[in-house]
Amino acid sequence: MSAESDALEEQLQLLLAERDILRVIFQYALAIDTGDEDSFVDCFTPDGTWESIRRNGVKKFVSGSAELRRFAEVHTRAPESYHKHIVTNSRLTVSGDSASALSYWIRVDAFPESYDVEATLRARTPIGPNPFVLAMGTYTDSFRKCPDGRWRISSRFADRQE
Repeated sequence: MSAESDALEEQLQLLLAERDILRVIFQYALAIDTGDEDSFVDCFTPDGTWESIRRNGVKKFVSGSAELRRFAEVHTRAPESYHKHIVTNSRLTVSGDSASALSYWIRVDAFPESYDVEATLRARTPIGPNPFVLAMGTYTDSFRKCPDGRWRISSRFADRQE
């Protein structure tokens, strides 16, 4: 191969890696919103970690497939709670079989039709039946290309900036 075709092949491989990593980022959001535990766990390496910290200092840490599955199992989902994790502005860096990403995320929530608006008004809580932003923040991710050729999250840090 010529130097030019080698450079084109390298660029193509980088673009394919970035596309595959974005697919994992989007798969995570869809899986957590719909309660698809298998798809959620599949986003991570077997030793993958998920960590979060809120502005008030509350931290959460889970590690490994079993804990990640449990995290997904107890996470809110329809019809009890409707929400969408929206991930955007991902900045990816790929180096061989490892990569990193920094993304913005927003969680938009809405209440089911059975939601008691009057009780909310009586309690003077600021949220009502219309969709609202519950939280936002950044995801700082590390990825590994696995033996099956798929990219997976090896660590995710969710900096929750509500």
